[in-house]
Amino acid sequence: MKNNYLTIQKELQKPIFFEDCFLQDNRQIYFSISSEKGLEYLDSGINGFHNYGIKKVNIKLKKKVESYDIFYQYWLTDPDSPSIFFLHGNAENSSTHPKFFHYFLSKNYNVFTFDHIGHGSSSGYRGILYDYSEYIETIIQIFQFYHNILKNSQNIKYKNKKVKTKEPTWILAGFSMGGLLAVDFINKMRNKNSKSYKKSDDFSNEYTFKKNKIDNNPLKNLSKEIIKSTNNPDSSNECDTSIYSSIKSLILLAPWLSTHKRLINNLVKLYLKLFSPLFNKEGLISVDLQRKVFNMDETQYIKLNKNLTDNETFLKIRFKDKRIYRLNSKFRLATIIHEQDKLINDKQKIEKEIFAIIPENDYVVDSNISVKYLQFQGAIIHKLPGAYHDFLDYNDSRWTILTDHLNNYLTKFEE
Repeated sequence: MKNNYLTIQKELQKPIFFEDCFLQDNRQIYFSISSEKGLEYLDSGINGFHNYGIKKVNIKLKKKVESYDIFYQYWLTDPDSPSIFFLHGNAENSSTHPKFFHYFLSKNYNVFTFDHIGHGSSSGYRGILYDYSEYIETIIQIFQFYHNILKNSQNIKYKNKKVKTKEPTWILAGFSMGGLLAVDFINKMRNKNSKSYKKSDDFSNEYTFKKNKIDNNPLKNLSKEIIKSTNNPDSSNECDTSIYSSIKSLILLAPWLSTHKRLINNLVKLYLKLFSPLFNKEGLISVDLQRKVFNMDETQYIKLNKNLTDNETFLKIRFKDKRIYRLNSKFRLATIIHEQDKLINDKQKIEKEIFAIIPENDYVVDSNISVKYLQFQGAIIHKLPGAYHDFLDYNDSRWTILTDHLNNYLTKFEE
């Protein structure tokens, strides 16, 4: 990779820390975001349930094994509560939507998430993709890791009690690119579930762990036991076949199943698909724009992202996270387009219930194509009036409409 590209990569991976707040239920919720600890809520006991760390993921490709350090974070409020496994969108990271996460945590849900390869505090070049399967295999390994933690926390909670633990209830949620990855992940897990297979990871590579503690957290003394049990070398090497069945639903939020023509028109799509074998995988585009972003002020940044969202309060927070990038490579774009087309043309039904929120004014995703696919899958679809692509942290009536839809849908998991 050229030296000037490496300079940009290093700039995007510099440590960050900032504090901010958002309005929820007529009160200010304060939080911090940092490279080391991810998202922390500063004024609420919720943060006592926050765990974070780095997990090494090994991915077997055709000719080699790639290793990545994946930043993960989760809030385990109660092992018997429903658990959200959230996949973030392109270029952002697992700390980008503090208000959206707080909504679930205030309902006593568990929230599990992580930074994709090449995003946030995870390793990997920004804007570069060597193999799409790396994304999916990482999700599988992290989900297995989380499922194991949840099961062990249940066992510890009911230790010495004659109570049969119930299977965890997982709800897979994906925003934008995370929506595409969520569907591909489910399809891959379904295929794995149909045959016997070995774990791709034995959970022994987690080398950083941190547990925040507060006095009123009933799980505060369990963290060491959970991790010790999770990393037990005597554990079975067979994958828990209940993992796939424990996923009860998909929540897809503006899923990036096709790109809006305002960003990539049909002619450019055709060019990317035809010439993708010739592209240099490390050949970055938008390099000059990324340099400009480094030097932008808040007003310029908001103007640049006007197609992403009209939520200026959210963009002012997003502006502070300098890890969120504008870089991309032709090969990465071509690969994602190929995977989108493959998914859209796949006539297989997803064997999971799908609940989708589609924003009315999405200038990033081609919502018409997304809706057709979702209708074919029999999804429950709600349009969000007046909302732009990134709609997860609004402060007005659109937030109320969003949470009303979610409240009505999630009732079935709270019984």
